[in-house]
Amino acid sequence: YKHEVSLGSYERGVSIYLPNGETTAFIEFSAPKFFYGHNIFLLYFENYKKVLAKLESLLIEHFGTFPSLSRWIYQRVDLCYAWKLPDERTAVETLEVFRTFALNKKNRIDHETSFMDKGQSLSIKVYLKYPEFYVHDFRYFKKTAKNIEQAYQLLDLARNVIRFEVTLRKRALSYHFEKKLNANQLQKDDIERLLNYYYSKFVKMKDKKFQSNMTIFSELQTNYSKGLSRQLYMFYKLFYSTDPSDQKIIKTSYTKQAISKNLLLLKRANIGINNPIIKNLDLNIPSDYVINDEGQTPQGG
Repeated sequence: YKHEVSLGSYERGVSIYLPNGETTAFIEFSAPKFFYGHNIFLLYFENYKKVLAKLESLLIEHFGTFPSLSRWIYQRVDLCYAWKLPDERTAVETLEVFRTFALNKKNRIDHETSFMDKGQSLSIKVYLKYPEFYVHDFRYFKKTAKNIEQAYQLLDLARNVIRFEVTLRKRALSYHFEKKLNANQLQKDDIERLLNYYYSKFVKMKDKKFQSNMTIFSELQTNYSKGLSRQLYMFYKLFYSTDPSDQKIIKTSYTKQAISKNLLLLKRANIGINNPIIKNLDLNIPSDYVINDEGQTPQGG
């Protein structure tokens, strides 16, 4: 049995799959799209719980009976954060800065407005929301929206938004939770902890604020000797450069052990992010640039 069930007014596809001869059904859906009709906004924990309760009741209504939430075991969880940046240039430059970071560069998939570090149990994706929304959801809204203005309003909302997503599959979830994780067990603290854990593993900097060259060098001198400060500063500029030739210098001049050691020293010195165009941008989680604050329930579905 395989079907995409139409549930509710905002639902954007709840896929249900029951393999032949099996007694376990698999459900996959986007919680923000179920709640808002789109995933430009972030869905916070309070509304996530409402989504689960509503989905459960709609499935029971649709099928006549359905297993309770306590029997829903998570095989995959997608967590995300999205920043609404001041302008398009800042959003594009920020994507290029993020591109210098990596969870695992061996499995990097690059596109013009997005990239992904893909693994079997864990993946991280960073992308500009506007082009992604235009290619996929905008066309859907143009065809289905009662008021065509809604499609353009959402498209405008997606401007200058950059989105960080981490996908945790079964093996990654088992690493963080001793027992199988069911729908009632996942809590707000778990979501925040996992999101920040993988964001920090990806960015590898204690402070995710943009800093000037002088601020970075000053922080290094405060923590280390003059010689080591100069060495770390040059490493920093090469390692996080958006110029591919600088990345080649890193690969040919530093061992893996030296790279790991230098990254650790940079983190201990509380070094932030550097870009010659971007100034005073805070990309910590949480951030003042978040697309919508916790407690807000933006309209737009």
